[in-house]
Amino acid sequence: MYLAQEFMPLDATIIGSAAVALAIIAVRAATIMGLSLAIFGAVLPATAIFAVTLVAAIHPRFQGVLITLTVFSAFVAAMALIPRKASAPSIAASVAQA
Repeated sequence: MYLAQEFMPLDATIIGSAAVALAIIAVRAATIMGLSLAIFGAVLPATAIFAVTLVAAIHPRFQGVLITLTVFSAFVAAMALIPRKASAPSIAASVAQA
């Protein structure tokens, strides 16, 4: 990116370098997980992290808010994606039936 910004505008350099990195992530993830899972499981989260990182670098006053929102979003995603535990019969119920 640093070499490219000598020859192109900064916005184009940022978008170009992020696009190259995301393309590499997409190809590697698609070969491992399949296309749809790679897009939703790797490329979209990577895009969000890139965007948050760039906004935090450009606007340092938003870093606290961005870190808080990122952690909160990761927590919500983890809670939404975690498998639910199947309800198992309690020990007292199995003893009463025996």
